[in-house]
Amino acid sequence: MTWFVGQCLLLLGLFLGTYLTGLALLKLWGPPFLLLRRPEQQALYPIVGTGVWMLLFGLLSHLGLRAGPATAIVLALSLLLVVLSWKRHAALTRFHRRMTILALAAAFGAILSFLPIYLHGIYNFNNDAWAYMVLSDWLQEHGFGEHAEEDLYDPFVAEVRVHQQENLRIGQSFLLALVQAVCFVDRASVIYPAVMAWAFVLALFALYILARWCLRLHPSTTLLLTMTLAVTMNPIRWAATNGFLSQMYGSGALLAAIALLSRLVYRRTPTGRDGLILGLLGAYLLSAFPEMFPVLGLVWLAFLIVGGAHAYRHRTLPRLASHVAIAACFFLAFANIEVVRAFHALQIQMKMLHGWLLPLTAWEYWSAAMGQLHYMIYHHLVGADFSPKLPWYTGATVLMTALFIIGLPAVFRRDRSRLFVVTFAVLIFLLVKFGLSQIR
Repeated sequence: MTWFVGQCLLLLGLFLGTYLTGLALLKLWGPPFLLLRRPEQQALYPIVGTGVWMLLFGLLSHLGLRAGPATAIVLALSLLLVVLSWKRHAALTRFHRRMTILALAAAFGAILSFLPIYLHGIYNFNNDAWAYMVLSDWLQEHGFGEHAEEDLYDPFVAEVRVHQQENLRIGQSFLLALVQAVCFVDRASVIYPAVMAWAFVLALFALYILARWCLRLHPSTTLLLTMTLAVTMNPIRWAATNGFLSQMYGSGALLAAIALLSRLVYRRTPTGRDGLILGLLGAYLLSAFPEMFPVLGLVWLAFLIVGGAHAYRHRTLPRLASHVAIAACFFLAFANIEVVRAFHALQIQMKMLHGWLLPLTAWEYWSAAMGQLHYMIYHHLVGADFSPKLPWYTGATVLMTALFIIGLPAVFRRDRSRLFVVTFAVLIFLLVKFGLSQIR
């Protein structure tokens, strides 16, 4: 029970800390449209705050600071931002009614992942979680910029050496190490469930923002959609319960960046303040999950094409060019050494196919895309035949496919959804190139 209550309190602390940090940053240097008391804006604040914590801690760790001193500096700077911005836009500290419902639904969905802790005092670490926890434990006594020496008495150091030598993603472990240092615990396994649950919450927030700004769905429809994803078993839930920590944080950053780009694409007067947030979200994604960064790069290209045509018609091309230059400068400043690391890592990772080799048929692969992946994996791992023995999941696949087809025309009629269309086309291309080529 103590462990369960601790996870819930830590989840609440992460929400309040990142919300106030993101809000303070936007109060001081954010664009005016992000300072409206609306649920979309308020859902973005904790995503921005999480990115600030991750990137700032990562910079200090690359400079050689241990987790303790680096965490103290991050929290001190966050507190300074809050103090400097406290009297500005005081109304934003009060949640919008829909934001309150969204936060409660996301929190309830996250707490569902703590049920094994509450019922049996256990948690599933038999996945990628151990790698992130090893890195977090090592960062308590070392900076990531410090070379990890081979230690025969500590075989887990080999994982750190691989991440340093191969330039593997590390942002999620920076955040995990920060939380571990705040809680003064010896092992990251104590606080890992809350950090993973927080990634789940951020992904839901980002989906809400994307549905409102990019797809322009009705607020009530968007809220119902997010609440459904929060409490049901779906691919997002499956990823959160199977140790995909970097993918979860990367998904939130990617979706938030796409939503913000779609919000800005038809603005006649983009400003440098817009570039600050775009650069931050891009650096956040690059640090947490650089494998997704090429998708954001292609969406950026679509933004330049669509936004450039709009700016040409309204004779605002110089302003758009300065906006893009400022965003690029902020991105390089926030990402710093992660740009070099990601450049080397992506050259290798984009040429490799990672994952489990499951003997899926084309129908089963589509069923996975419609939300049945978590069921099929376990059935294939134990050698069960999916299609005949699971008629309920076949029916669910048909239903979700029908809803997907019905919803496409309504989505693509929205003017801001052009960037979403580009992203959708990119994902279909990746599916055909790397997915269908591997199935029967």
